[in-house]
Amino acid sequence: MKRKRRRSRPDHREGDGGDEHAKEATAAPADICDDVLLSIFSRLSTRDAFRCAASLSKRHRQLIAGADFWLLHRRLSPPPFRPSMAYMVTVVEPKPPSDRPPAPLLDLALPRCAFRDFHHLTGGGNDGGSLRYSLVDRVHLRHKYAGTCNGVILLAPKTFNGGAPIVLFNPAAAGSEVEARMELPDLPAKSGRYRVAGFGYGASSGVYRVLVTREERVVSPNETVKSYAAYRARELLAYTLDGGGAPSADQQRLRSVLPEVDAKKIGGKPLFLDGKVYLLADHSRVLAFDADDETVAAIELPGERPPGNQHQRHARSNLIEVSGRLCVATGAGALGDDLALWLLAAGRGEWVRLCELRWCGAISSKLAGAWDVGGVVLLHLVHRQSKTGYLHMYDTRNDEAYRRLNFPRMVAKQGGGSGRVMCWGYRPTLVSPGSIVGAPPLGRRGAGGALAALDPMLERDVAAGRERTLEAVCFMNLLLYIMSKLPDNPLDVVNEIKGKSLPFSLR
Repeated sequence: MKRKRRRSRPDHREGDGGDEHAKEATAAPADICDDVLLSIFSRLSTRDAFRCAASLSKRHRQLIAGADFWLLHRRLSPPPFRPSMAYMVTVVEPKPPSDRPPAPLLDLALPRCAFRDFHHLTGGGNDGGSLRYSLVDRVHLRHKYAGTCNGVILLAPKTFNGGAPIVLFNPAAAGSEVEARMELPDLPAKSGRYRVAGFGYGASSGVYRVLVTREERVVSPNETVKSYAAYRARELLAYTLDGGGAPSADQQRLRSVLPEVDAKKIGGKPLFLDGKVYLLADHSRVLAFDADDETVAAIELPGERPPGNQHQRHARSNLIEVSGRLCVATGAGALGDDLALWLLAAGRGEWVRLCELRWCGAISSKLAGAWDVGGVVLLHLVHRQSKTGYLHMYDTRNDEAYRRLNFPRMVAKQGGGSGRVMCWGYRPTLVSPGSIVGAPPLGRRGAGGALAALDPMLERDVAAGRERTLEAVCFMNLLLYIMSKLPDNPLDVVNEIKGKSLPFSLR
């Protein structure tokens, strides 16, 4: 039987340097500089950056989870081939009627809940696929969407007085929901209130700020006892979220950034872009808040109002994002029935008209969204009375407008957008909401998605909520399918809608 020949190994004897060579051979490679590593990962797509973050060390994961990395990633990563859509659908479980038969014991044990279904849809390219996150909340039933910043969603009460709880969560991180409380001075009862207006981040200061408007009740001389109470915004405040720690000596937690303002309403749907929070005031001007300098600049909306229609809203949409720039729609034409879409030029504060649609029913409708797909602008409008949606297309390459595209009645109702809000400016990141307010995650009480499988009651609520939001999700998937046909085949989209051959039930 042959014996195996042993491989000869070098004889490391004392004094001949053998131990030093052995240590050099087994030593780990030198650590890569953090700046070099971040520069490499910032040039990857979002999906590849997420995958690499899972295999990195704890220190490197903390670097990638910071807001500074994702700001660098946005500048250096390859741009997406097609625009993306981020939206959230909210449904609240209604109260059971009094004549309802007794419910099972399990149903009586479940309180009312608010189901929020967040979606980030992409049409392919480099931004990393679609994202869905479901949130079941039994505590903050009346909280509304108040803005997004660095991939974190802010939920806040519609109006409040004094202190108010807020909720932050990152849809890209399961179980990341955190709750914090903003403490503001109490206002006189029934004469003042607060309203959350926006959410932003200062890259130089490294702090997150929540914009709050202070409103006062306006009493008319002819006001009756049962009349509706009107409020006007009197002051714009900035509330600093500094990780739960005490503010520095030169930095106040609450600061007035616009002390003298008189507007019927400020905010609506805020938009955070390039370090600034943009707010729409009275549908006539835009307030740009710099999150670092804590300064506010007023930008008048472009275009002229038709004579004799001064009480008509000049803005025909909320602030939206098109091709990474601030966008707003205004009325145009002699009667104000046309629609003009404007983009804010970067760094100049000037408006550039993107397109103009004639006889599109701009007075009776509101622009819900617009997307520029390779030069073809897809516009989604919703009728104010019937709450039905329809589409328009405009080819900016040859200044050609297509006729109004009407859906079948059931699909048009899905496009009405009841309970749906567009999250303009959202970018998927790994920023932890807990690092913003210094609070631990809420855990299983507020989380959906992966944690739903661990809790049968939560799993049932998620399944029921997704069933109730199915129509809104199908309509947004339909818009994504239409954008996949653009910009090369706009006529095919027109023919498919007119011939009712589109896949109207995309599940």
